[in-house]
Amino acid sequence: MSTSKLNFELDKVKISSKALAISDSSAKAIAEKVFNDVLDGKISAVTAMEAFTLMSKAGAEFKDLTDETGNISLNSLICEEITLNAEDKKGYITPKGTKFSLAETGTKYDYSSCGDPLYDNLIAKKKVIDEEVKSRETFLKTIKDFMIVSIPDPETGELQENITITAPIKTSNSSYKVALLKG
Repeated sequence: MSTSKLNFELDKVKISSKALAISDSSAKAIAEKVFNDVLDGKISAVTAMEAFTLMSKAGAEFKDLTDETGNISLNSLICEEITLNAEDKKGYITPKGTKFSLAETGTKYDYSSCGDPLYDNLIAKKKVIDEEVKSRETFLKTIKDFMIVSIPDPETGELQENITITAPIKTSNSSYKVALLKG
C-alpha cells in the first residue's frame, strides 16, 4: 500500500503530515504553532478555530462512513488492515509511528431480558423517583429569592414548620459555539 502526503489548508492555516511525525506531541506542536500565529496576528482566532472545527468534524464524519450498500465500513476496513499488517494479528505500528490495535470497545448488557422481578421493580421505582426529582427541580427554579413553608417530613410524615427554601444557585460559563455551514 502506498503512502501519500496529507495537506490541509484553510485560509492561512496550513497543516502537512509529511512535515511532522504523527504523534501526540506533533498534534500539540501544530496547535501551539497556530496559536502563536494567532498571537502574532498572522491568523485570526476565528479562522484558526474554523479550520480545526472543520477537521474535527471531517474526522468524525470519516469514522462513520460506509459504502453505498452499508456493508463495508471504515471500521471494518481498518480492522482488516490491522489484521493484514500485524505480526501478532492484534496490532501494528505504521511507518509514521501510529499504533493501531484491535480492541473490544464496548460491552452492553440488556438487563430487561433477565426476567428478574426485583430488578424490574427497582427500575420502576427509579423511574418514579427520577420524575419526582425533575418535577421538584422545576418547582425550585421558580423560586426567585426564598419562601417559608410547612412540609411533611418524608420519613415520619410529621409536619415541619417554618422551613426556608431558597432559590437554587445558578452558575454558567461564558464561551462560544461553533457551527459549520449546513449543507
